[in-house]
Amino acid sequence: MLAPVYGVILIAARPQIISAYMPDTHVIAAAMPLVLIIFFYHLCDALQITTGFFLRAYKVTLVPTEIYGHRALGHWPWRRLYLLGFDVGGAVPKSLQGARGLWIANSLSLGAAGICLFVYWRRIRARHVSRVEA
Repeated sequence: MLAPVYGVILIAARPQIISAYMPDTHVIAAAMPLVLIIFFYHLCDALQITTGFFLRAYKVTLVPTEIYGHRALGHWPWRRLYLLGFDVGGAVPKSLQGARGLWIANSLSLGAAGICLFVYWRRIRARHVSRVEA
């Protein structure tokens, strides 16, 4: 619940936050769009970390570990999106190259992990609830 609130604060205060790190106006202008992507990254990260903790509360660790492992090792197609930042194939639009492409790819990867963990948590919770009710 706090992640969206933090994100809104981040977006509202982004010029002040960026200028606190670097007063150069060119750097500030380049960083402004990245902060919007970081907002999305933060929401995806909040989803995956929260559902991971929920699963640990049910003493479920193997499947989350596999999900994280596949994400980290690049076995998911989403993880390969990091290639956006490098324009390896020569077909990536300019707006998705460089830091922007890398942050978008990482955000999508985190979002995919979060969705997988959330779906798995709902299955575990449903099993647990049906056992308790029986």
